[in-house]
Amino acid sequence: MSNIIDPPKLSIVYPHPSDSSNPLFFVIDSVHIFKCIRNNWINQKNAGQCFYFPDFKDHNKFPLLETNFSTLKQLYDIESINLVKFAYGLTLKALCPTNLDKQNVKLVPKIFNIFVIQGLQLLGEQYKLINYETSIFISLICTWWKIVNVKTPLKGQHLLDPYQQPITLSPDNQTCEFLHKILSWLDSWKGKNCTTGTLTKETHLAFIHTTYALLEMSKYCINELKFQYFLPGKIQTDALESRFGKYRTLSASQYLISIRQLYEVEAKLRMQNFVPLTLVSNTYGLPNLKDIHLEDSCNENPLESSVLHNFNITLSEKDFCDAQPYLPVLTYLAGVCARAALKNLKFDFCSKSLVLNKSFELNSNYDLIRNLDRGSLLCPSPDVVTAVLYIFLMIMKYVP
Repeated sequence: MSNIIDPPKLSIVYPHPSDSSNPLFFVIDSVHIFKCIRNNWINQKNAGQCFYFPDFKDHNKFPLLETNFSTLKQLYDIESINLVKFAYGLTLKALCPTNLDKQNVKLVPKIFNIFVIQGLQLLGEQYKLINYETSIFISLICTWWKIVNVKTPLKGQHLLDPYQQPITLSPDNQTCEFLHKILSWLDSWKGKNCTTGTLTKETHLAFIHTTYALLEMSKYCINELKFQYFLPGKIQTDALESRFGKYRTLSASQYLISIRQLYEVEAKLRMQNFVPLTLVSNTYGLPNLKDIHLEDSCNENPLESSVLHNFNITLSEKDFCDAQPYLPVLTYLAGVCARAALKNLKFDFCSKSLVLNKSFELNSNYDLIRNLDRGSLLCPSPDVVTAVLYIFLMIMKYVP
């Protein structure tokens, strides 16, 4: 791209080759940068796979903060055998990806997400995890990804998240303010001249370049093109790569396809939009309805069915004591159950028995809800939490 102008120079905006009056913005794919940040972190050769980065609030503060990838592995080891987890979504495949899996962007949000942040904060001190302040770095990258991945104008309103609002030039827009701060943070990190525990030169340049380019493009679209807002998630190559991937797959997996094959594949893709496809499970394949024994449901007493009559569950005080560490997660799940039940209830009296007022002084079991709440989460009543707790204990009895 630098060879477009003379003398060659890397820039955010270039004159359009066919019309010099129009700007040509050069933006590196934010999805690729997101993957590279994770890959740079995994590829660190120092002890613990550490990043050393400046404080986001005070760039001149010393010593540098440390984010330790091995802490995530310790967190996974602690929760790998648990039925319910604080770090929901954290998998072994996301922590130890193969060279092919490193190109799969779906594994990256399993590391950079709010549940991992809460897992580190709530379990770090309890299990004495090495440098559980790793959540600070994850939170920064997670917030940046939220901003650059906005593809619909109402996403922020639906999720009650100001960082997932479209970019506007209004003074109260937090997205632009955060992007300017992260540019200063990246410049400060580059100025530390770290020999280890830092992003590669190429990833650091792409990170700064794309963040700045999205800000400049938003100004141009709003001021010059009179857009009401700017959606940075639209400036990605995922949709283009997905379409060309379908072209190649339906053309006998050929990398280079002909114009004739292009038209033939387009006809196939249009036909798929009109033909209903069979529901297929990623885990179990096609559902086999023959395996469902409906005759048991016809018994006069449903408790005597072959599914339930052999159950002999005995819960002891030790079982409830062992479940104490999971109560914040079970309380969060109870809130999900209460929300599902409230959708079918029409009386306020019933709803009051399912949820509590957030203004009440709640115990530490509601910490996870308080930390994740952006305004719409419900605080379940003790009765709902107790019901979920009993179900959890019964499942634990039959899940090895």
